[in-house]
Amino acid sequence: MFDETPCLNPEEIAMAGEWVNSPRMNRILACLPVEEYGRHVDAMEFVLLKRGEVLFDCGDKPAFVYFPTSSLISLTSTTESGSSAELAMTGNDGLVGTTLILGGKCATHKAVVQSAGGAYRLRADAMRFELGQGGHLLQLSLRYIHALMTQMAQSLVCNRHHSLDQRLCRWLLLYLDRQPGDKLLVTHQLIAHMLGVRREAVTEAAGKLQAAGLIQYSRGYMVVINRPGLEARVCECYRAVKTEYERLFDEMPEPAPARGHPPGPTSLRHAYEDAQAMLRKYTDIYNFAPVGYFTLNASRAILKLNLAGAILLGIKHSQCGQHRFDAFVKPEYLADLQQFQAEVLGGKCRGNCEVVLTATDKRPEALVRIEAAPDDNGRELHMVVIDITAEKTLHEREQYQRALLDNCPFMVWLKDKESRFLAVNAPFAHTFGWPSAEALEGRTDYDLTSRELADAYRADDRAVMASGEKRSFEEQIEMNGALRWFETFKSPVVVDGRNIGTVGFSRDITERRRMEAELRSLAATDSLTQLANRRHFLARLEETHADLLRDADHPVAVLMFDLDHFKSINDSLGHAAGDAVLRLFSSLLRDELRAGDLAGRIGGEEFAVLLTRSNPDAAAAFAERIRRKVAETSILMDQRRIAITVSIGIALMLAEDTTAEQALGRADDALYRAKAEGRNRIALAETPPPQQVFRGVQAAM
Repeated sequence: MFDETPCLNPEEIAMAGEWVNSPRMNRILACLPVEEYGRHVDAMEFVLLKRGEVLFDCGDKPAFVYFPTSSLISLTSTTESGSSAELAMTGNDGLVGTTLILGGKCATHKAVVQSAGGAYRLRADAMRFELGQGGHLLQLSLRYIHALMTQMAQSLVCNRHHSLDQRLCRWLLLYLDRQPGDKLLVTHQLIAHMLGVRREAVTEAAGKLQAAGLIQYSRGYMVVINRPGLEARVCECYRAVKTEYERLFDEMPEPAPARGHPPGPTSLRHAYEDAQAMLRKYTDIYNFAPVGYFTLNASRAILKLNLAGAILLGIKHSQCGQHRFDAFVKPEYLADLQQFQAEVLGGKCRGNCEVVLTATDKRPEALVRIEAAPDDNGRELHMVVIDITAEKTLHEREQYQRALLDNCPFMVWLKDKESRFLAVNAPFAHTFGWPSAEALEGRTDYDLTSRELADAYRADDRAVMASGEKRSFEEQIEMNGALRWFETFKSPVVVDGRNIGTVGFSRDITERRRMEAELRSLAATDSLTQLANRRHFLARLEETHADLLRDADHPVAVLMFDLDHFKSINDSLGHAAGDAVLRLFSSLLRDELRAGDLAGRIGGEEFAVLLTRSNPDAAAAFAERIRRKVAETSILMDQRRIAITVSIGIALMLAEDTTAEQALGRADDALYRAKAEGRNRIALAETPPPQQVFRGVQAAM
């Protein structure tokens, strides 16, 4: 419902105080001749109206007539379910309280302050007295009522035939015409109530206008930055209303003759012609309105209907008296309709309901909304019947789309060209800790994450729009203190050949990345020793050789290791003992590696080490540390202490090598030479031969 809690924030007070300076700001009061203006204004009281304040409700007897200066009042109709829609809006162009002008006692609609500001008000009894004098105030008031009815009628046409984007433009322009300045203190929810649509639809339409550079909005207000652009986008309904207002106020009306002096024949003739013209105008509005108007008697026979009503029922306009409205309603809805009609007539109150009309040869079944009110005597029922089949279908489609988005396991979002969120789904809101998807509308990435990431996302959005191409990437984001991987897809949104924003979705791939890393590790690792396996070591050897060809200034050493007498350990103590020895040696080897070095199990008890940026002396020192550690280490198996030693061959990788395995082959040759010369030794391959045996401290065999 429309927020009816009166409130006036500091910004509204400032805006109201800036403009409420003179009754002349009101168009009706400004048109009064000096002598009438002074008399009327002296009897008026200035008031500051608060947003949400109800001036009077349907069925109330208005105590005042209001002449707004900087405030804006919506004339609304509210259903029993609580939904509401705007009939018309009044600002500094007119007055509020037309019931008194037309001689009625009770209001037929609600008047609620839409935008806070000032107004001058006149007591109802004083207004009746002034109208009775037949002066300019009466003529201007009647002209304004004529213009107001034009606004209402054109709104009906607009709601039936034009898009929500056009209707929103019309509403914004009418608002601007009736208030000073270009800032509108409104929310999407309020506009939705005024237009009688869902808030999400208004958010989408406003997002398009903002993306087109016509408006800017934030929470609680909108600013029109390109009025000509709005006027170029709006439907003809706005111009029709504006033209009629200008025409009616273009000329100063002639006041009615003073009381006690009979009007002359010329005045009577002019008054009659004006009355006839106005009658024809109202008849046209009634007959050609895009919704059905019906008048039923107590037996629910059709006494009167307009053209749209005749088309809706599929009958001739002249045959209305021959039909009962109930005959066109599907049987399963008939009892509810009759109860509804009886309640409206019996309670002498307004109401609404929805029923389905049977199909005709011109249309299928139609879901219609009926808004009904009785006449003053409770003998006739006046009904407005609106075909909402398409609206219902659209609403259901929107619900399906929302369900599709919210049940999608991925995060989905839509942004405008300024990277503001127009819509997100529930998983997106949940991931970033927001209470609902709607709470993120109008926000940016700066409200969700760090400035560094937000800058990167905005740059991505602009790149996608500039290129017009889809983009996908994987990124790591810290969430709730943990780093998680996401796969993100972005695509431009193109409307009429223009990129107006981006759409994207993202999914958590942390588990997939973990599994991939685990699989890569398994594919590259020897399961027993946790060193690189033969395949991975040889691949790294090839990469290092390729790097050496590009930069020969940094030497690379390749070492081969073989555990001495390992077969005897397997044969005498079993493979479990052999595996324990292999794991022990691997641990000793791993402890001596630098960052960038690599150790691998080539096969059985043979191992290899790749030392990057290592000259012969450094490689020999590394080998000696390993040889000594192994010789000083033993392992206890089945109450037996096993001593182990290792033989080592060293070779340098050369830029002249045609393959990486040539260096490995030279290291292997040096290894076999060390074994042949007594084991527990280090042999260094030289280029060119003869080879030299480098002997370290030997342990007893």
